[in-house]
This record gives sequence, structure tokens and C-alpha cells, in this order.
Amino acid sequence: RQVLATEVDGNSLAAAKACAKEAKIENLQVKKCRAEDMDFQQLCDLGYDFSTLLLDPPRAGLSDRAREMSSRFDRVIYISCNPQTLVRDLSRMESLRIQGACLFDQFPWTEHAEVALNLVKT
Repeated sequence: RQVLATEVDGNSLAAAKACAKEAKIENLQVKKCRAEDMDFQQLCDLGYDFSTLLLDPPRAGLSDRAREMSSRFDRVIYISCNPQTLVRDLSRMESLRIQGACLFDQFPWTEHAEVALNLVKT
């Protein structure tokens, strides 16, 4: 199995590569770009077989193109730091349903929390 990660922030990109190297992970490829700009058909032609999509959008939530792209996957892991955009995005992702959820209180004594959802195709 291969893992393809995309990231637009240069520091996060470098950190992902360093963590993978430290953990001796050899099946990870990290590219600097927005996920919705990837040509998935071209990647499938290169041998990738995508079954799961991990989404961790900014507070503004997903773009229309990213929401459309998520409908191609059987399973989507969606991590959100903004309940309003999470609700908006889920209402527009009609082909997926919530199979499980988990709340992470990474910032104690603040109102901020992260939610991780396991979404599966209906």
C-alpha cells in the first residue's frame, strides 16, 4: 500500500517528511499542493489505488471541488476544527454517512476542539 499526502504549508510539509523518515515509513509520498488540484486519474494510472481520503481543512471548511472529490471515495476521515463549516460540508456530502465520531480537546480551557469523523459511502 502507498500513502500520498498533500500539504500547502512548507513547514508542515517538511515536518511530515521528517516524521516519516524518523519513523522509518517508506510508503509515504508527500507533495506540496492542494488535494483538490491532484489529478487522481493520472495517479491511478501510475498504480495508486485510492480507497480512503483524509480531509483536514482550514477553519473555512472544504472547497466545492474538495467536497465533490470526496464523493469518489468509499471512506473519508474528516477532521474539523470548526463546527459550523463541518455541518455545512456534511450537508453537501450526501453520498456519505457518519459511521463514527470522536472529539479531541487539544486546547484545554478554551472553546476550541477538533472532531474526527469516519464517513462511509451510503
